[in-house]
Amino acid sequence: MRIAIFTEMYPPHIGGQEVRYAELGEALHALGHEVDVYCIRHSADVPEQENRGGIRIFRYPLSPNYEKPLIKAFRRQLGTVFRYAHWCRRVLRSSSYDLHIFNQWPLLHVMLAPRRARDRAVLDWCEIRRHFPFGLLQRWMPKLVSYNMAVSAGVAEYIARVSVRETDFIPSGIVLSRYRSQPLQLRSNLLYFGRVMEHKNVELLISAFERLAPHGFGGRLVIAGTGPWLDRVQLRATSSPLCERIDVIGFISDERKVELLASSLLLVVPSRREGFPRVVAEAMASGLPVVTVDYPENGTTAVVNRYVIGTVTAPNELASGCLNAIRRWGEFSANGLSASQELDWSCLLGRVLKHGVN
Repeated sequence: MRIAIFTEMYPPHIGGQEVRYAELGEALHALGHEVDVYCIRHSADVPEQENRGGIRIFRYPLSPNYEKPLIKAFRRQLGTVFRYAHWCRRVLRSSSYDLHIFNQWPLLHVMLAPRRARDRAVLDWCEIRRHFPFGLLQRWMPKLVSYNMAVSAGVAEYIARVSVRETDFIPSGIVLSRYRSQPLQLRSNLLYFGRVMEHKNVELLISAFERLAPHGFGGRLVIAGTGPWLDRVQLRATSSPLCERIDVIGFISDERKVELLASSLLLVVPSRREGFPRVVAEAMASGLPVVTVDYPENGTTAVVNRYVIGTVTAPNELASGCLNAIRRWGEFSANGLSASQELDWSCLLGRVLKHGVN
């Protein structure tokens, strides 16, 4: 099949959604499908068009400040959103693909897509937003396309309920052979891995780590990842009474990530808002239990509960949640390793491709 993926950002831009679509495209290409990607050009250092591993990537418009709008409430440069959406519309009117896969963001590209293209389209939901106008769009947009899929069971259930349209749960896949698991006696430390942004709530994790010390926890806290909140998190870490046991290490390679997942004691996801974080699937494949926080828009809670791979806590009880996860470490680790088998891309692709044109 000829497949087109439309997503606001794509590697080398860093983020969970970027990795999701990059690996989805690679897996589709490996099966012999022709894959084209259309995304925003986030930097002048990346080409307008390139071929990466057999996948053709087209980028427009150039927008280095796309994620730094003048009006912060919009979170994206609205001018760029409009230009990208109109470009996607032109591409769709002049091209013929068997399947179109739309990332939920930046919304307008789906709404402006020609009807003929939407009839051959899957809309991929990565998260939910309950406030206006997103609550309204989440009811209407699923009806514009043939099929809907979502990155987590919680997001899928919500979209299906508010839109009265079936929504399939397709988590971010992984390649299981890339990961390894070590026994409990070779593990230590709490791990945060991901973008360092305001809604990721990393400072809450530092506070919880400080409360673990009186309970005899002697490990370290490792914070890996980059983002606009990194300096603030670094300042909070250096001002902590446990600063000598907190490592803010910034960007890490894939090899280093695999090593950390295999050697850490717990992965902690304190985010206020998530879908199905890819790092949670990677943790499952590494036998690493997960602790997360019970916020309404944090889809990680549904993942943890669905697979019984860790604990879900109230924000002010995050330290207790970590202690509970340590006590049940063997159970959670085994559950994650077992459930990760169904998250391999080789198992997920059939569910994606069934939405193609018959």
